Amino acid sequence: MEIALIISVSIAVVLSIFFLTMFFKRFKVGFYYIDKYEEAVKEMLNLMEINDPRYIPPVDYDNAIDMRGTPTHTCLCGSDVWIVKVVFRDFEIATYFLDMECLACGSLATAPTPIDKSNVDEI
Repeated sequence: MEIALIISVSIAVVLSIFFLTMFFKRFKVGFYYIDKYEEAVKEMLNLMEINDPRYIPPVDYDNAIDMRGTPTHTCLCGSDVWIVKVVFRDFEIATYFLDMECLACGSLATAPTPIDKSNVDEI
């Protein structure tokens, strides 16, 4: 009975050492990959939060700039979601203000209009 116990324990120890060496050979710098994975997950969750329509814009506006003047579709931070003041009539947008705010960073920009599209086509 003691011999069987000694053999089973030694087999378990050998297998454990074998799997641990294989693991650390496969992941030579395992903690680095874990940290990068967690960083990528945090970045993806942050992007999902920013693109959510219920997202509340930042309070501090530290990275915000004033880009008003030339109409644009995309902010310098990469976001294409804007906060715009509009007037509704008959369940449609009747009028909108040209000042808009980036939902991600709070930068101010000028909203594009159909006239701006015709000016771009001419160029």
